[in-house]
Amino acid sequence: MRPYLLVSATLILLAGCVPVSVYHKAGGTLTRLQNDEVNCQVQALQKVPVNKITRITPIRTLPREVCNSRGHCRIVYMEFGGDVETYDANLPLRQKVEAQCMINKGYQQIELPICENRPTTLPGTMPGLTTNSCAVKTKTGYRAATPG
Repeated sequence: MRPYLLVSATLILLAGCVPVSVYHKAGGTLTRLQNDEVNCQVQALQKVPVNKITRITPIRTLPREVCNSRGHCRIVYMEFGGDVETYDANLPLRQKVEAQCMINKGYQQIELPICENRPTTLPGTMPGLTTNSCAVKTKTGYRAATPG
């Protein structure tokens, strides 16, 4: 197996072990959480609007030696870069404003492992957290759950 394939396979396997960030308020309802999240997202977007910036990555020319089967070598020059990238310069600040809004509504932002190969209970109200708590993926994002 080529080294880059091995590294890619390893990263995919490890991705399941990475914790995810969720908002949680013990005893709160999932419906209220979803409403609060949307309201905080809208409020953050109003306070910190999208600021799309387009840039072109620098072009670099690097020499590379290329040899044929007879051992004859020559230098070729390869160009890298020149890619057009667009990003939202205000995204980090908007995410902070949204998080602050959720904290002001009584939620805490926590990191939990993703529930895998375990039955989980996702009741209408958010459970109290335990050492076995994990995050389950729903239509509206990851939510805290209790294995059971």
